[in-house]
Amino acid sequence: SGFSDLEPLKTLLRDVKVVGLGETTHGTREIFQLKHRLVEFLVVEMGFTALAIEGSFAACQPINDYVLHGKGDRATVLTGQGYVVWDTEEISDMLDWMREYNRLVPDERKVKFYGVDLSGNDVGRQAVLAYLRKNDPDRLKATESLFELLANAEAKWPRRIDEETKQSLVQALPQLQDLIDHLTEIKARPDSQSSEAELARALQYARVMKQWLTVNAADLLPKADANDRSTCMAGNLIYLIDQARPDEKFIIWQHNWHISLEGPGDASPVLGYCLREKFGHGYYAFGFEFGEGSFQSRTALPDKFLGDLKEITLPPPPIGSLPWYLSQTHMGVLILNLSVPAGQAVVGQWLQMPQTVHSVGWVYDEDIYLEWSVAKRYDGLIYIDKTTASRPTMNALQTVARREGL
Repeated sequence: SGFSDLEPLKTLLRDVKVVGLGETTHGTREIFQLKHRLVEFLVVEMGFTALAIEGSFAACQPINDYVLHGKGDRATVLTGQGYVVWDTEEISDMLDWMREYNRLVPDERKVKFYGVDLSGNDVGRQAVLAYLRKNDPDRLKATESLFELLANAEAKWPRRIDEETKQSLVQALPQLQDLIDHLTEIKARPDSQSSEAELARALQYARVMKQWLTVNAADLLPKADANDRSTCMAGNLIYLIDQARPDEKFIIWQHNWHISLEGPGDASPVLGYCLREKFGHGYYAFGFEFGEGSFQSRTALPDKFLGDLKEITLPPPPIGSLPWYLSQTHMGVLILNLSVPAGQAVVGQWLQMPQTVHSVGWVYDEDIYLEWSVAKRYDGLIYIDKTTASRPTMNALQTVARREGL
C-alpha cells in the first residue's frame, strides 16, 4: 500500500506521454498485480488518464463503458472481450479499482480503458451498421452480407483460418475497402450532417476489420505481412491518442515483444519501435522479467483448436542468463532504469550484449527463452523473483471448456 517506493518514477517519467508495460508471459499473477499497482500510481500520482491493452479494439469498448459510467456487469464485459488471457481475478481487481476511482473524480481525471488489437470485431460491425441504418440505408444490405462473411471467418480465429476462408477474405477485401473509402469521403464532405464522433468511430472500426483481414490472409495478398499485427496495434493506439485531449497521457499494456524498441530488421516494426519513432523519448518502455515459479498458459490441440489451461512451473533460470543475474541481487522485486549511462563501462557493454531472457506466448511452447539485448529493447526493466500463475475467473474456465476464446 502507498506509493513511497515508487516516488523516483515521478522524475523518471516526468516528460513521458506513453508508458509501455510489458510482460514476459501472459499468465503471471505477480506481473499483473505489479502492473495494476503501476497503473494506480501513474493515474493517481502522475495524471495518466488512459490504459490501452493488448485486447480487441472493438470488444473492449463495453469495458470502457463500465469503468467510465458503470454500464453493464464487470464479469460479463470482461469475458465479452474474448481473450481468456485477461479474464482473470487480477484484471477484475484492476477494473474494479478503475470503476471506483472514476466514480470519485471529475471527468477530466477519469481513466479510460481501450483495446488496440485486431480481432473480436462484432461490436464494431454493429456500430457501423447502426451508422449506415441512420445515415446511409442504401448501403445497409450489401454491408450486412459483407459483415456476415467477416463474422463467420472470425469465428474460426485464431487457429482455424484455412485456405478456403483466406480466399473468401481476399475476395471480400475490395468491398471492405470501398466501405472505408465511402466513410472517408463522407467525413471529407463540408456539408456532412453526421455526428463527427459517430462517423470517426465507424470509420476506425472498419479500418480495424481491414487490419484483421489482411493479417490473417497475408500469404495471399501482395505486400501484406502476417507480422503486421504489432504495427497495426501501434496505429490504433496512435489513433486513440490523436482523438484524446492534447494533455492526456497513456499507458500501453502488452507483451515484452510488442512494447520493445528494437528496430524492425526484415520484419514489420513492433509497436514500441513505432511509438519511439512517433513520440521520441516521450515513450518509455518497461520490460519485465522473472526468476522462477509458475505461470498460466493454454495448450494447442492437434486439430488446430485451443485446449485447456495449463499451469507451468519453471525451475531457477540457467546460470548466466539475465534472470539468473538479476536473481543474484537478492532484491525480490526491482526496477532498473536503463535509459541513463551505466556507472561502469563493463556494465554498459554487458547490457548491450545479447542475454538469455524468458519470452513465453499465451499458447504453450516449450521454447521459453530468447536472446535479447535488454538495453536495446527497453528503457527500463522490472524484475520479480518468485511468481505464481494468474487466476482465471469462472467465466474463463467455462470459455476454455467450450474450446472458445483465445
